[in-house]
Amino acid sequence: MRMHDFIAHVSNELNKMMNNYRKINDLNRKKQVDAMAPKLIQDIFKLLWFRINVQEPKLECEFFENDMINPNLMKGAWNDDEIDKLRVDICYFPLIGTKLNSSDAKIYTLAKVFPRYISASSEANEKVYE
Repeated sequence: MRMHDFIAHVSNELNKMMNNYRKINDLNRKKQVDAMAPKLIQDIFKLLWFRINVQEPKLECEFFENDMINPNLMKGAWNDDEIDKLRVDICYFPLIGTKLNSSDAKIYTLAKVFPRYISASSEANEKVYE
């Protein structure tokens, strides 16, 4: 059975991104791990597209990228006294709720994130782009 072009493209992108965080020396193991991406993409698509779009009231999803850590919207491993020094590195599950951008937002599931420390160089770059 031929893989859909979208699934193939996103799987390749996922594997490229993950290779920035991992190094697998055994070629057989690398092929085995890379082959898991299409099934993972299909499962995520089923969950975040089809199942969410059939819910009433309409649910919204939000992935965070390089945002400051907000424990009211995110779940992860960090110390509360260091929260001002952390940003989202990887958001591996989205914030799910209704009316997310309003004052009467209702949150059903917090985003799940891996934080990273803010480096002095990234703060300087952000100030240039603001």
